Amino acid sequence: ASTGFSIVRNGANTSPPFLSFGKQRSGAVGGNTIVQQGDQLGQINFSGADGTDLVSNAASISSFVDGTPGANDMPGRLVFSTTADGAATPTTRLTIDSAGLVKLPDNGKFVAGAGNDLQIFHDGTSSFITNTGELFIRSNGSTMFLQAASNENAVKVIPNGAVELYYDNSKMLETTSNGVTIVGEG
Repeated sequence: ASTGFSIVRNGANTSPPFLSFGKQRSGAVGGNTIVQQGDQLGQINFSGADGTDLVSNAASISSFVDGTPGANDMPGRLVFSTTADGAATPTTRLTIDSAGLVKLPDNGKFVAGAGNDLQIFHDGTSSFITNTGELFIRSNGSTMFLQAASNENAVKVIPNGAVELYYDNSKMLETTSNGVTIVGEG
């Protein structure tokens, strides 16, 4: 009627308990044939009864080989998936790759705040940061740059309130202690 699973390690050291999944390609017990790029190394499924059976996955966490493995070299990625309302199978929602990059698919959003006030996302063409209230971008007293393509300056914010505006990577306007200076009048 009720069940659970616990792994406890009792030791006066920093070693944790663990659950280990392993894969090799020989097909024989005890083999040691190297895995390949894209091989799935393990998966944890979360399922719930849907009134018909208990095979519908609500979510999963999977691990894959993410590069070319070699002796004591096993690049990996984790994939977190959830099933949308009305769907039958999980869809990738977040990936952490072997380079440590955290990736959301197009139209996946990072949201924060009780009402999802802050949203950061990419729609497949453009990237967006939206916020329902004021949006502050802060730097620790250093100069901050907003750049266009190819490291082209667009806005430069300097400590003590100075701001510079650029067009085609050329400074056109700057604020100074005396007011505003237009550098390139056209």
